[in-house]
Amino acid sequence: MSPFQKPLAPLPEDSRMAFYAQHRCQPQWRAFLAALSHELFAHADTEDAARFLRDVGRGMADIAALPAAQGLRELEDVMNRALDQMDWGVTSLRDAGQEIQITHFGAPALLPEDRDGFWPKAVGYLLEGLYDQWLHAQGSADHLRTRLVAGRQPDEFVLRHGR
Repeated sequence: MSPFQKPLAPLPEDSRMAFYAQHRCQPQWRAFLAALSHELFAHADTEDAARFLRDVGRGMADIAALPAAQGLRELEDVMNRALDQMDWGVTSLRDAGQEIQITHFGAPALLPEDRDGFWPKAVGYLLEGLYDQWLHAQGSADHLRTRLVAGRQPDEFVLRHGR
């Protein structure tokens, strides 16, 4: 079993914040990202901000382009290798019939400096663009889109790629 396929146990909220403060985002970026997300959502309507962030996510996917994968498990493995290189967490893919369910854990979504809570929202839109671009590059139909559906923890994102 790949280390990316091990189930991840949830951490208590204070432990999660301490982990992210020390490991997920370098200190020189935290205040910048918190301020950037605050100003973006303060000066742009939500859909414009979302469109911009999805485009940034697509750009990240282009920079971290994936090799062709055969099947969902291999695709999950190549995605996890790319995410590991970026230190952006891990993903789990599941065939949900007419769509692919994506569960992403460990993106740098929690910042102690983000007092307004805009950064996790920004990360959700970034992930939509990232996975959308990766899946289209693997041959997904043009009319299919990746959208955030839920998250059980502040640093967990559940997305679906489908109609």
